[in-house]
Formats: sequence, structure tokens, C-alpha cells
Amino acid sequence: MSPLSVYREFLLQNAAQISSVESALRSLSYFLPGRFEDADLASEGLFAAINLLSLYHDRILYDAVRSAGIEHKSSLLNHYHHHWYQQSAVVLGASTALTLIQTVEGFIEMAANKRLSRKRKWDVVAAIEAVKVILRLVLVARTRRATLTPAGPERDIDPQLLGSAPLAVARDATDETGNSKLYRGTRTGVVFAPLEVLEGESVTRFLTSKSVRNAYKSPADLLAPMARSRTVGEVLYVLRPLIYVMLIRRFGRKSWIPFAASLVVEAISYLLAARNMTRTATPLEQDEHRRRAYTFLFYLLRSPLYDAVTKGVLDSFCASMANKPILRLFANIVQDYQPLWESVYFYTSGS
Repeated sequence: MSPLSVYREFLLQNAAQISSVESALRSLSYFLPGRFEDADLASEGLFAAINLLSLYHDRILYDAVRSAGIEHKSSLLNHYHHHWYQQSAVVLGASTALTLIQTVEGFIEMAANKRLSRKRKWDVVAAIEAVKVILRLVLVARTRRATLTPAGPERDIDPQLLGSAPLAVARDATDETGNSKLYRGTRTGVVFAPLEVLEGESVTRFLTSKSVRNAYKSPADLLAPMARSRTVGEVLYVLRPLIYVMLIRRFGRKSWIPFAASLVVEAISYLLAARNMTRTATPLEQDEHRRRAYTFLFYLLRSPLYDAVTKGVLDSFCASMANKPILRLFANIVQDYQPLWESVYFYTSGS
């Protein structure tokens, strides 16, 4: 048995514990910045490594459930992504590459900050954004639909539930002779576990987990095909980060020109999308539209508006919390992260 196979089996047997370890290490990475020299780089590296490992774990968990033929309750986002993964190898490749880049981009930029000149650092950032633009345009061209964030499936199989479902069912639903007690439908091929195996499962929860995920004919319909004006808006949305970075390289990060240009392009994109939103917009479309509205808050953390307004407000807040025990902890975290907002583009890029 190969090392990867051994690790896969170990993961499936200890999924709940591994998930707890992932969460603990992520929490540790939040408190590292400002604690020692290069702590910010170590924190970002740890965070990126954990997320990469989590992506691998997600793939193992999903493949194991799918290979067992057992249905599980999947989010609309994941339902949409998995549909396109099965339909198009191009979408699978572009989405996976985009997810991997977004996982490590912050660490790459921070390493460039430490090792390279300022000009070379922005060359690296521009190259990353250019690759992301290409990947997103590939997704738009192939699906004819808006891009989503996150670019790939999220973990929707709770590892802590695997002790009772659905992987444990696949392992435990066997009789003493080793014969499976699972029932597989002759027409659909869907696997059902016997009731005695589903310990602790309420009728409501069991039926809910087997319900149809949506009322659409195809998972692709979770996002409507884009009209011409909506496509223009989406292309602008995809290009916006690269336009912003290229203007920063030309005029500097503290210039109002990159800030204003980025804001205008993003606002036009948002308004074009809003104009095409109808009462029949799907929940997934509404969620993405709402998320894009929230990303405008990042402008409060971008120079020169940050330098002129937000920094002073945050400094005053942190100073006022100095003598308040619980709130002081939160203020200290804000102060630890302020240098990162000021120096790391990807922390506030919204891309």
C-alpha cells in the first residue's frame, strides 16, 4: 500500500480529529503576527499550508462518499461546482488552479516583500493577477456564467459526522459474515443504509438529507446564462484587479488614480449586474451579488483613503480600548494586522 493510500485510510478513520487539528492550527496562525521577527510570514505560510492540506482532505472525503454511492446534502455552491467539474475538464482545471493560487498568493507576496525590491514585488503581484484574470476569463467563456467566490467547492461533509454517516455507514453496515447490508436501488443505483445502522438519526434529519437539492432542471441553471450587458460587466469585474495593480505600478499605491479607477470599474460592473438581476434570480446569484457588495468595504482599507481616514479611526479605537480587558485583546489583534493591511496587497485586494 502506497503512503498516500495509508494516509487516506488514516484520514477517513480520524476525520473528526484531523478537522479539529486544522481548526486549532488556523487559530494559531491568527495570533502569530507581531509576536517575533518574520512572524507574519510564518503565520501566512502556516495558514496557506493548512488550507492546501484541507483542500486535499476535502477531495478525499468527497471522493469517498461518492464512490460509496451514498447521497449527501450538498450546498448549492458545491452542487454547481461539481456539475461543471463533471461536464468540463477545462472548468475543473481552471477552477482548481484559481483556488490553489488564491490559497498561496498572500504568502508569495509576503515572501516577495522580504526578498525583492518594491518594483519587483509589484511585478510578482501583477503576474499573479494576470494569471487569475486568464483563468476567470476561461471560466466565463466556458460556462457563459458569472464567476463565483470561492472558485471551487467548500467542505460540506462535516468530518465529525462521519462516525455515524455516511462513510461509517459504508464500513459498518455489514453483517458478521462480511456481507453488506446496504440496499442499492436497481433503477437509480442510490445506496440506502438499514435503519439499525443509522443510530441517532431522527426521521426529519434522514429525510432532509435525502431531499432534492434544488428545483432546477440542471445544476447549471443555478446561475443564469449572462446577457450581453451582464457579460460586459463580468469581464470588467474580472479585469478590475489587474487594472488596479498596473496603475499602482505606474503611479504608486498612495496615488488616488489607481484607487479611483478601480472603484469606478467595480461600480460599473456591479451596476450592470444589478440591472440584470430579476425577481427570478437564483439564491446562488443573490448570494454572489451580495458578496460583491460587501467587497466595496475593502476600499476603506486601501491607500490613500486608508491613510487619510481609516487609519486614524482605527488608531483612536485601539487607544480607547487600552484599559478595557476584553476589548483590549481585540484592539491588539487589530494593531498586529494593521501593518499587513498597509503592506500586503492581497489582504485587501478583494480578488
